[in-house]
Amino acid sequence: MAENQSTYNSNFMHRKEMCPVCSRVYTSRTRNQAAFFACKDCLNLINLQENKKEKATKFNELLIYPFLELGEKGTFDNVEYEIVGIILYKDSAENYYWYEYTLFHPIDGYRILSHATGHWNLFKSTSNFPKIPSTTTPPSIHSAGRNYIRYTKYFSNVLWASGEFTYNICKNNSPAITEWINPPHILVREFDSEGVSWFEGKYYEPKEIQKAFNSTKEFPPKKYIAGSQPFYIKYTSTFFVLFHLLFFIALFLTVYLWAENKTIYSEVFVPEYDSTLTTFKPIITEPFKVETGPFSNNGLDVALYSNVDNNWFEAQITLINDDTDDEYDLEVGVEYYFGYDDGNWTEGSKNSDKFVSEISPGTYHMVIVPYPNSSLQLIPFSISAIQNPTIWSNFWWLFIISLIFPSTILILKNSFEADKWADSEYQNND
Repeated sequence: MAENQSTYNSNFMHRKEMCPVCSRVYTSRTRNQAAFFACKDCLNLINLQENKKEKATKFNELLIYPFLELGEKGTFDNVEYEIVGIILYKDSAENYYWYEYTLFHPIDGYRILSHATGHWNLFKSTSNFPKIPSTTTPPSIHSAGRNYIRYTKYFSNVLWASGEFTYNICKNNSPAITEWINPPHILVREFDSEGVSWFEGKYYEPKEIQKAFNSTKEFPPKKYIAGSQPFYIKYTSTFFVLFHLLFFIALFLTVYLWAENKTIYSEVFVPEYDSTLTTFKPIITEPFKVETGPFSNNGLDVALYSNVDNNWFEAQITLINDDTDDEYDLEVGVEYYFGYDDGNWTEGSKNSDKFVSEISPGTYHMVIVPYPNSSLQLIPFSISAIQNPTIWSNFWWLFIISLIFPSTILILKNSFEADKWADSEYQNND
């Protein structure tokens, strides 16, 4: 049967070998590609070509155990890899540790799965890297269509290893490593005395690694925030803009276009004194109907207009339902003043209104008692009743409320990024 790139019988090419130092029998999984073997029993790095241990290479006793084991298989991008090597690293300047698992597929080659504080990144070697001097660390670089921002630089030391490797993992200990990020993507440069190597990687959530290895183990929880870790809601700015654009359109259509905004009564009146010549006659309007519609807001706006000129006008209005005798008492007034004092000025308005909410349908009339400024000439005034008025104050309140969710997301994202960059020596990317 032909070998398939996504799945293969790795056990078919496994063979048993023996450590030349401690005689431990181990399983070789790399199909004769391995040049070095790290023995977890005698803690030595073995040169397989010379069949002897490397001089001055003695690993530490393991105190931080790896979460995954040699021989475990994980599937990434429909390719099944097998763990053939494990290395425990430490930052030479900081008390920071991480594991790197070497993954192998006979056709697709090698991958490196890195794990630290609950965060996972899958790397592969790349020849498509930016052409920059090895001794420089520019604030940003462009590679494979992405812009990466410089995040951190450190030196790594191998503390412990197990399994097979194609190179001497301890020959050039403490290489200079620089990371540039474009979450969930990461670009890493390793620089030592033998040259420069570049790796491109991608961040994986713990549940994705658990699924890749078809594992039932409880994976370590995430601590801190990793450089390549993306914010958990993607495309925040785009989401914010689109959300409010669609919300604004929908709310505008609902409030403005679908509302009837129908004037069901309008009349002009002139105040008249009663027989005492001290008060004004009440005005009883003609009846009018309030009806409900498919998009009715069950509201009625009673509007007053009077062409006052450095004057004021008020009216006491009682809105009466002829069917139920329900009454609604309103006071509506206008005042308008103007003058000149170091410049023209105006104050007040000739229009005013009062909104009656949740009014029941039926036949209504109004009883209006005017209260003009009797010391001046009596002027006409108009009263209008508008059903389903466009209530823009409600629109803006709803719009402000709608800002809460995306604004909260932006605040969380800014806090997320601040915590991430707090662990970087390049916070300002100078």
